[in-house]
Parts: sequence; structure tokens; C-alpha cells
Amino acid sequence: MLCCAIVLIGAVLALWDDLHIHIHFATRSALKYVTTGSSLTNPNLALVAGGAATLPMFTMEAPLYGISMRWLPRHSEYNDHTMTLDRKIPCGHPASVLHPSAVADRCWCFMGSTGQVGIMLSHPAFITNISLDHIPLRSSLANAPRDVVIWGVVDGEANQERYDDSIDILQDLRSRLDIRSPFTRNEDRDLVYVPLASIFYNIRKSDLFQQFEVFPEVRQLNMDFGIIVAQVTSNWGESFTALHHVGIYGEKTEGLL
Repeated sequence: MLCCAIVLIGAVLALWDDLHIHIHFATRSALKYVTTGSSLTNPNLALVAGGAATLPMFTMEAPLYGISMRWLPRHSEYNDHTMTLDRKIPCGHPASVLHPSAVADRCWCFMGSTGQVGIMLSHPAFITNISLDHIPLRSSLANAPRDVVIWGVVDGEANQERYDDSIDILQDLRSRLDIRSPFTRNEDRDLVYVPLASIFYNIRKSDLFQQFEVFPEVRQLNMDFGIIVAQVTSNWGESFTALHHVGIYGEKTEGLL
């Protein structure tokens, strides 16, 4: 009799836990646009719906090891693998991060705590803000990114001139970050990267949808970017990292240059 009561109580608690999670998702979804609209005046240019896309040549995930995973078919345009784990966190195409907010059944995972995703924005823009989001989990948020560096790829003669004129400022900024430039699959291409933001994603905050500003030194250079690389350099301790949402906000350069 006691065993039945314990099982029944456990089932009720589990049901309440699931209901609480779903209610939390619904509340976040309803309030997110209000919060975003009041604090981020520029549009998110990293949305699939707006025409943004991930770029394979800039996208890298750590090799997959261990017995808790299974290999999935390769995406036609990728030369790497994706995975699923026993923890019921589905993993898919890197473009899963290009949505307005984090959703429980949509994310991109990679083994380890380091990886990166390249994003072609819907429009070139003067970048002002970045947002990251993660789903609330019942047990742990250890698979969330912790430290993330956002890079912009220098493109166009005007931007190259601005970069050359400000090389001392940018080199000083890079030295403070003490981190290597992003990886690219095309080793023959000589690319120049500008660090846009160094992000500490705090899972202990009440709101997991968090916003970050671009370095003031970079904004003053008046450089616009069409390709962004989000480089995850650490997570919160899990053996894999789950990336749910990356938002890139800015002022479109159409008609401004």
C-alpha cells in the first residue's frame, strides 16, 4: 500500500513538473516579444524566416566520442556528423539556432565545450546587439554555453580600409580576449575577423533570454558585416553543448552607404 502511494505521489510530481515546464515555455514565448521589442530596437537579422542561413565553411563542432550517442545521417551540404543523446535533447541542423527564441524540441548540439556556427545575415548591417537563449531544464543547465565570442568577417573595400585604419585598436581588443580567430573549412581563403562581443551567458539569471552589446570600440569604426561567427569557448560543465538561439541585431546598411 505504501509503495503504491509513493509511486502515485511520484507520478503526480512528475506530471506537475512537466506542466510547470510547459507553462514556463508558454509564458516566456508570450513575454519574449514584449521584452525584446522594448530593449532591442533593431531587427534580428539572423532569422531563417528573414532569409538568414548557416554557412558550412564557418561551422565546426568537436569530434564525437563516447557510448551515449548514435550517429545520424549526414546533411547533404555538411562533412560532419550530428548526434542525439540519451538525455532526450534532440539535435539537428545548425540552422536550428536561427529562430526567435529557444524551443525545447529544436537545438544544435556538439560534443565537448567548444564549437562554432557561421551565420549569413539576411542583410549586411551595423551590428549593435546579440541575444542568446536556452530552454529551462528540470535537472541541469550544464549543457548551456558559458563563454561565447561573436566575430564579424571583414568584407568589401570600404570595410577593409576601416579595418586597416584601426588595426591598433582591433589588435588591442583581440589581445584582451586572448583567443584564436574562428576556424574555417576553406584554408585557402585569407579571411579577416573582427571581434564584436565577448559574452558570458549566465544560467543563474531568472531570464534565460539574454542580450549583449557590441564592443563600443567596434561600433565606432562604422563597419558593417554580412557574415557572423558565434564561437562557443566553454559551457557549464556538461560533456556536450546545446545551442538553441543566436540573435544578431543591427541597422541594415541598405541606403546608408
